[in-house]
Amino acid sequence: MTSPNEILEKNTQEYSSETLLELQDVKKHFPVKSGLLQKTVGHIKQSME
Repeated sequence: MTSPNEILEKNTQEYSSETLLELQDVKKHFPVKSGLLQKTVGHIKQSME
């Protein structure tokens, strides 16, 4: 019977050089909150390069 570690090692060796996901021009929007109930009053945009 094959152990889980052997299966994981085999899968890692097969796919370790393959790019899984590549992103460009990613932007994250952070909420700006204010007041007692912390309502969202705006957003700040950050580009991640």
